Amino acid sequence: MKNYLSIQFIKYALIAIVLLVHSCQDKTLTPQAYINGVKDPHNGMRVLVVSGGVNLELQYKPPAYIAIMEQTQKDFSAERHYELIQQLGNLRYFDLKITPGEHLITPDNTGNGLNHDLDYLIGGLQNDLYLITGNDTISCGMYHYEASAGIGGFYTFLLAFDAEEKEIKGGMTLVYEDKYFGCGEVNFYFSEYDLSRLQTFKPK
Repeated sequence: MKNYLSIQFIKYALIAIVLLVHSCQDKTLTPQAYINGVKDPHNGMRVLVVSGGVNLELQYKPPAYIAIMEQTQKDFSAERHYELIQQLGNLRYFDLKITPGEHLITPDNTGNGLNHDLDYLIGGLQNDLYLITGNDTISCGMYHYEASAGIGGFYTFLLAFDAEEKEIKGGMTLVYEDKYFGCGEVNFYFSEYDLSRLQTFKPK
């Protein structure tokens, strides 16, 4: 009798798990809810690291996130959403925010030192970034330094890497080999679990 009850309990527990997984997979989100989910550090798309007294924040922006941001909430169109995702191709976008300690350029800096600093920020830093997916190491293909960065005490860089979705499904790591801020090598890891949770957006 006891064995029978145990078997019945296991059977119903398995049914409950299957139903729960199925309901989660079918769940749709509003565009704003998806944006909030991507920005929430607890969901693994936004990674915060402190190294050598430097604060670094990397925000991964999945294709669905970018496609949502290209439309207004009021006039959101599912058809247009999927068109935008197709246009993005295999590019994986990130925002990198660096808040340094003492090593900070200020607008009143002058001389060759400032020119050297700006050369690195405008283009040199791009060579110190790469994305690891499985056995592949991918260079930063698109890079933009925000001109207003540094005024508020931090710097912002817009990045993109050419990586197919199948390449990042097992997780990915963005590596920054710092030669300027004094934080050394920094690794931003995005797990397979987190990528699978928020990679797919089903517009209502």
